[in-house]
Amino acid sequence: MFGADIVTAIPELRAHAESLMLDYGTAKRPTGQVEYVGGVDIDAYADLFSSPCKIQVRMIQGRESEVGGRTSVASVTELHLPANTTPLQVGDVWELTAVDPISLAKVGQRVRILAPAEGTLKTASRYPVEEVLT
Repeated sequence: MFGADIVTAIPELRAHAESLMLDYGTAKRPTGQVEYVGGVDIDAYADLFSSPCKIQVRMIQGRESEVGGRTSVASVTELHLPANTTPLQVGDVWELTAVDPISLAKVGQRVRILAPAEGTLKTASRYPVEEVLT
């Protein structure tokens, strides 16, 4: 009985999750080609789709590093997309193209997909990501 209540609530929960996605971006897939831009070779990407999004740190924790026994800080960052978006693949890149004034993200920020966003009854597609610095 409880399961049926959850299933009927999913559309409203998805709408709520999407209402928190204040930024906008574009999914890109590496083509395997290289482009020469401004005197530098860079990886080429094909645009897949654009969508509202949210990038946030899910978890911050201290952990022992392997060098010198010092404590380092590790964080898990996630990209949130609407639940019904086309699935992304490991290695795809998400680039922010517009950010809400309240957002701390920056236009042009890029993150790389580290794992698929799988699950049942999801309110959003949540991908673990790492920042792309070059």
